Parts: sequence; C-alpha cells; structure tokens
Amino acid sequence: MNLFLPLATYPDPVDESHLTAAVELAVHLQATITAAGVEVDIPDVKNKFAEAILNLSEQIRAAERASSAHAAQLMQKLAEIAGSAGVAVSADRIRAKLAFLDDAIVRHSHFHDLVVLPAPPGDVTAKATAEAVIFGSGRPVLLFPGAGAAPPKFGTVMLATDFSRVATRAMFDALPFLTRAAKILAVTAVDEKDVSHGNRTALAAFFARQGLAADILQIETRGKDIGMVLQDHLDHLGGGLLVMGAFGHSRMRDFVLGGATRSVLADLRHPVLMSS
Repeated sequence: MNLFLPLATYPDPVDESHLTAAVELAVHLQATITAAGVEVDIPDVKNKFAEAILNLSEQIRAAERASSAHAAQLMQKLAEIAGSAGVAVSADRIRAKLAFLDDAIVRHSHFHDLVVLPAPPGDVTAKATAEAVIFGSGRPVLLFPGAGAAPPKFGTVMLATDFSRVATRAMFDALPFLTRAAKILAVTAVDEKDVSHGNRTALAAFFARQGLAADILQIETRGKDIGMVLQDHLDHLGGGLLVMGAFGHSRMRDFVLGGATRSVLADLRHPVLMSS
C-alpha cells in the first residue's frame, strides 16, 4: 500500500506534526509513502508603477525561493522521521501556478492508494485543497486535524453509513483499517435522512464475511448537526478513526457540500477517511 503525502509550502509550510502523523499511519498500515513538496510558481506582475514602488518581482522571487526551501526542509524532516520508523519514502515534486496548485495535487493523487492531507480547523487553504482532492482524485482521502490535536488513534473505527453509494465506497476503502481495528462501529443516524431502505442484515453479513465483529448502531441527531453528532460519539469512545462518504459537487470551482461533509471539514477533531 502506498500513501500519497502532498506537502504544502505556501504561504506557510505544513506543520511538522503532520509528517509524524503520516509516518504513524504508514506504520499502522504497513505502507510506503510517496511525498511531494508542493512548490508555488507566482506569475510576474505586469505593472511598472507597482514594480517601481514595491519591487514586486523580487518579492515574488523571494516567495518562490522560500517555497522551494520549505519543500526541501520538509522532505528532509520526513526522511528522518520515516527512517527512524522503518518506513520507505520516495520523493515527488509538484510545481504549479498558485491558482492551479490544487489541480496539480489532484492529478498526482490518481496513482496512489490513499491520499493523506491536513485539515486544521480554520485553515481555508487546507480545506479547499481537501475538497478538491476528495471530489477530484477518485481516491480515498485521510484527513488529519493538524497541530495541537491529540495523537491519531486507529484502534477504534466508526463507520458512518446511510447505505448510499458513497458510504458503501467508503466502507470498502476503509478495509485496511477495519481489518486492523480492535473495535468497529457502524452508525446510522435514523432521524437525519430517510434510511428505511438500509439493509442492516446485509451490512452485518458483510462484516462477517471479512471475519470482523462490528456493533451496528442507530443514533438520533435530535436536531443537532450530523457531523458534530458523529464526532461527539467518537469523542465519547475516546477517539479513533471516522469513516464516511463525502457528498458534494462543484460549480465553477465553488464546492457545494453535503451537511455532514461540510460540518466535519469545518471542525475536524479526529482522523477522518472520506470517499466520494
């Protein structure tokens, strides 16, 4: 199994805690990592007055040099962390115009088993990248909350299912985690949308065929945001991995997200595996 780890460098480099979390994930899954420094290419400003007053060309070149330096530093640090853990890392490089960085990350994501991204609450740039990769790459995406979050735990896996296509895909994408989990919960919110079509007997049979034991639960949101309810439930269990399908579509690069997807991305507290 190979994890794809794009490393943002602009305007600020990704926090080094993300490197540690990615290596811990690779150890858990017995996976390798392909890491790519994401370097920015900033077009020259065609404004002679601004150039004369602000020396924008040099500021642009300085920003590009900083981006490249951050990429090299992150790759070196990742090599050190991964080497200590016995995880194999291969290097890639992404360089693109600022407006097309996410598109470049999506294209590189196509050829890996799992994409690993940070999604710290309040980080608009990271959130936009996560949305682009989730809905554009065709690959499952694992999101980490970012610096200051509790260390990731994968012993408990909570699968949020409404028996939809994307929930089914997420369930199968999560098999490497499910087969390693000590505790599995399959959770359906019965008052959030119509799930009367759901076949819980077939769901239990799926887990049985995999040789897995899972608690199949029904919960009520009682009017609360479904994303918050799911994460609250995981908090109550002491943490773990949330697995869910991602709903959304784009209109001229503006994403319209489903309720659970939107609220989880807005306030990520635990690692979340999303498939679309």
